[in-house]
Amino acid sequence: MAVDFAKSKQEILNHLVRDPDMHRQLADDLRRSFDQSFNQSHDFLQLVQLVKGHAEALLHEKRPDLDTELAAETYPIEGAIYFSTQLMALKLNSLLYLQEINMAIGSEQTFRIHSFILKYVRVYNWQAKQKNLALSVTGQAFSTVRLNSQAFGAIVQGILDNLVKYAPAGSAADVHFEEADESVTVRFSSLGPRIEEPERHRIFLPGVRAKAAMSAETSGQGIGLAAAKNVADALNLSLSVEQDSTENDKYARRYRTSFELVVPRTS
Repeated sequence: MAVDFAKSKQEILNHLVRDPDMHRQLADDLRRSFDQSFNQSHDFLQLVQLVKGHAEALLHEKRPDLDTELAAETYPIEGAIYFSTQLMALKLNSLLYLQEINMAIGSEQTFRIHSFILKYVRVYNWQAKQKNLALSVTGQAFSTVRLNSQAFGAIVQGILDNLVKYAPAGSAADVHFEEADESVTVRFSSLGPRIEEPERHRIFLPGVRAKAAMSAETSGQGIGLAAAKNVADALNLSLSVEQDSTENDKYARRYRTSFELVVPRTS
């Protein structure tokens, strides 16, 4: 029975590109398998938020003239506690949208997309530095967008987490902004493991990872990108991935990979 089920699921995976409805049905099936873990994450999130709050208080006491991120970059010990718990909180918050996608709808706010994403980049830059990954921001976007900001943050978090996780130590990654008349395109580029053509759509499914990614990093669960895509679809945003076909000259089995997020602008 288990063998038949696995075979059937593989057949569904092979038809994803041709049948978007089948893609959604499989995504729902896979999401349900994570429900128990998500229920447990609520309690863990409260603990993480408590520790992060203590770290913020210590940083504010030391440098009340600086915002939290800048103070955290100044004091290594308190900063490490703050950034690590901030990363945990961001991950747990984003995962909730796999179980409760209705949370992404409504509660819209108007905000500047460049400064909003930059806050997430600053948090993940701490993790990037731990592995000697040069994370830069290029381009500009002065326009505003109107979205549920927490839900939009889950998209940004999922992509950045994937970028930092798989980029090899010593390499470079980039977050590039490109503004057009009606939208802002944000391109998250780095070196990553090979994504075969049939896997391009599968990596956005809960619990599904590319074969090369599983070999490169054993700790992944295939949840972050699934949450990002789930929220992007709910907000009617375009999220896609492209990858160069040529292997990087310096880093074996690594290819230039770009996740592109297109967001309608309000001004």
